[in-house]
Amino acid sequence: MQDAEIPEKVRETFEKIKQNSASKVKLIEIKGSYFVYAYAYVYDENINRKRYVQYYLGKIEKNGKFVKRYRKMGKYKAATFSEYLRARFGSDIDRALNKFLYPDPETLAILQALSMNSRSHVAEIAKQTGIPASTVSYKLQKIIETYQIRKTVEIRPDTFGFTRFLVTVRFLTTMKPRQEEIKALLEKEPRVQLVLAMTGYYDLAIYIVAESTEALENIIYGIRSSKEFAPYPAAWNVSYIIEPVGWFVPLRNEFFEQLVKQRVWHRTKETPRKLQGQLTVAEYTVLAEMNKDAGQEFKEIELRNKLNEGSASYTYDKLLSNKTIERATIIMQRLPAKYFAFLYVVQNDMGKFNRTIREYLEEVIEETEFPTNKFVYVADVSSPYGAILIHPVYSEDNVEKIKEELLQKVKGVRIRSSIITNVLLGSIGTRKFDMQQSKQYELLQNIVSQ
Repeated sequence: MQDAEIPEKVRETFEKIKQNSASKVKLIEIKGSYFVYAYAYVYDENINRKRYVQYYLGKIEKNGKFVKRYRKMGKYKAATFSEYLRARFGSDIDRALNKFLYPDPETLAILQALSMNSRSHVAEIAKQTGIPASTVSYKLQKIIETYQIRKTVEIRPDTFGFTRFLVTVRFLTTMKPRQEEIKALLEKEPRVQLVLAMTGYYDLAIYIVAESTEALENIIYGIRSSKEFAPYPAAWNVSYIIEPVGWFVPLRNEFFEQLVKQRVWHRTKETPRKLQGQLTVAEYTVLAEMNKDAGQEFKEIELRNKLNEGSASYTYDKLLSNKTIERATIIMQRLPAKYFAFLYVVQNDMGKFNRTIREYLEEVIEETEFPTNKFVYVADVSSPYGAILIHPVYSEDNVEKIKEELLQKVKGVRIRSSIITNVLLGSIGTRKFDMQQSKQYELLQNIVSQ
């Protein structure tokens, strides 16, 4: 169900339920009525595989009132979702859920190894982690399936002439465009890589990769002037964005097929040498192919695209060395997170912020027991100056608690918080990065050594 179709009071009540629920919840609309269900993927010994299970919690009336279910669930006599799971699937359900939410150390180590190089083979992962190759081999495919891992590459588009920008939108009335209309409009623009629908301070975040500020301005003017957006008063903010080592937004395949392909250099009398921002046929092919699937063999790429033998492997190494590709990595497409918090940390007193920058860096790179890093996205932004943080919420914490904890440690900032309700386009770069290789860790070490 699209978020824009939900009455405002129903949406507000559902977000409160989501924040306070110990399990993942969803909202289902049936003939104009709104029903709340808890759900989980659990291991069922009877069929020897995972299955999807949901549990009816209650109904939200259009005025925002939540009416809980008035009786326990059937023969299981369960008053809560956890009770129902334990009654139906046995005492091992807690262990199964905890394994998904709190992976064992070996699983975390393998996830991190894949995040740092998704092309690593079993023997390489075993050597890096110290886990026996037989254990890695046994766990690897299971991990990929559990978290629905997609192998891709982390790319720096600035190396071939594109700059990253973030657009935030805050509608000034309760009237907003429908989410399916937003998606249909923005997916036509290959420069748009990620669109987040949110509730809270902001309603939308749009991540754009453009070849110039002129191109960016034309895109934004076109979006704001469109029939989808023009009728709705809104505050729009555009910011240049810097992603430090450790975080990234995956690029859509359409970006390569419709834009980067135009930058492929072909030797002619007029252009005997490649110009700045241009790519060779092999460079473009490897970038586009690896963006789709970084796990495929180079021989497959060469055969499919009629490249010379060995050229794909050589080109990939070259793209790594010049940092056009940072690394082959992963995106975890299924996580046990309740929701994602979007935090815009505005730096309004640089003196105070700089005095607590160590606390900020420690907060950003803090290790967790969960499948991902504490923050799955961190970026510096310029308007207003500050940082964007995206935090997956796995525990009982809510976005206000997360914000308050950050404000207690980091001074000279104010935080505009939102909850991501839907990823309309693209995907967030969810992975388990080795924070000791991040830019923030390097900065922290420099501060500590002074």
